[in-house]
Amino acid sequence: MNVLFFSVILVLFSSNYCIHRDNGSLSLDITTGLKGVCAVLILLYHCAVALREDIRFSFLSVGFYGVALFFFFSGYGLNKKKDICGWKKRIIKLFVPVISATILYFIIKSLMKFRFSISDILLSFLGQGTIVNNLWYPYALVLMYAIFYFIGKSKHRIGYISLALILLTIVESVAFSSQPQWYISNLAFLVGIFLSEYDIELKKRNFWLIGSLIAILFSFIITRYFPSANNSPTFWLVSNIKSSGVVLFVVSICSFFSNSNPISRFLGNNSFEIYLLHGLVIFVYTAIFNSINLITLIILTLLTTIAMAFILHIANQIIIKKTCALLKIY
Repeated sequence: MNVLFFSVILVLFSSNYCIHRDNGSLSLDITTGLKGVCAVLILLYHCAVALREDIRFSFLSVGFYGVALFFFFSGYGLNKKKDICGWKKRIIKLFVPVISATILYFIIKSLMKFRFSISDILLSFLGQGTIVNNLWYPYALVLMYAIFYFIGKSKHRIGYISLALILLTIVESVAFSSQPQWYISNLAFLVGIFLSEYDIELKKRNFWLIGSLIAILFSFIITRYFPSANNSPTFWLVSNIKSSGVVLFVVSICSFFSNSNPISRFLGNNSFEIYLLHGLVIFVYTAIFNSINLITLIILTLLTTIAMAFILHIANQIIIKKTCALLKIY
């Protein structure tokens, strides 16, 4: 159910429904729109979790598909640009929003008399989310960046990147066994690299569609009829096959469209800030209102987060631009 919900919502709300008249490349405009809708879907899921309504509204449990899509676009974009030397700028663009969000979290939570220990601060810089909710994502992305940039100039880089990313995922499944978000979506990054490397114009969309459906069906059969797989050492593999299959399906469908719509494009441009800030907004509203229903929390969180993300995004872009100029990174 959640796979269907995720796919339908992304296709319906990310594009402008204008069919490609060319060979169907995956445009930057479409990827931006998809990121925006994904950020909102993650927000909806975390609202349900905050009110312990995630089991009742299980179709909202699409967070890791959204993260998988972000990983996919990162791998796709890195490889498409053959960006094997621009790691400094990417790190700055990634961590300026993280630092600004951390400061905002610290100030607002402190004003609400929430106290942080030294260990909370230190663990936060290790991606443990002790200050900023869901801070694991940028740190997981840094590890993938490190693999890409370290191996990027190798003659057999695709094979080496694949091996390194699989090993990283296995290590994370052991080290963070109680935090599955670290390892259940990683291979979508690799799928993005593969798609960029071997079928950059997505000319074989029917092939990718069939492949994605096979991956989704396979993972469904395994989890449905072999429930022990959810607790076995191969859980990371089944989860990654499922998340990568869903992402590939959505991307294949959306590649038929030429552009995103203005709303999804706006959300996409601010998607990272939406991702970083929505946890803070949920925290504030659930602390202020002792009893709040899910619909009200979603509306309040969505409106407040988008407004805050828009303002913070503008500030972040200014800081990023000045930091790059200061360090002479172009």
